[in-house]
Amino acid sequence: MKHDDWYMWAHMNKGSITLPVFQSLEAFWPGLQSLVGDIDKAMKTLHNYHQVWRQFGATPEFYQLPKAEPQHNREGYPLRPELIESTMYLYRATKDPYLLQVGVDILEAIEAISKTKCGFATVRFLVSIASVL
Repeated sequence: MKHDDWYMWAHMNKGSITLPVFQSLEAFWPGLQSLVGDIDKAMKTLHNYHQVWRQFGATPEFYQLPKAEPQHNREGYPLRPELIESTMYLYRATKDPYLLQVGVDILEAIEAISKTKCGFATVRFLVSIASVL
């Protein structure tokens, strides 16, 4: 169900919102929107997701929209590629330089918060990391 420029979980029979959250796996959506030519909605959706990214340095697994904070016990970032993939698809459709900056933001944050000596690791608690970036 769409509310403002966010898509929320809805009850399939009643149509009411069941869970007002953004889940990091949903970051595929702007990429899919761009592939079907819905560029304006894709840009708005991606912008929302990128604002969450900038707030925490990554997208928490679950982000509570009414409270504008990660959901308890779902504050981590498991290195999901969906947001940067959507950014790439949307850039290919628009050539908008803003999207290149979004990609740079995402890559720099991943380097800053998850790079280890032997590769990259998931982040367990984004709330404590946001102040470091």
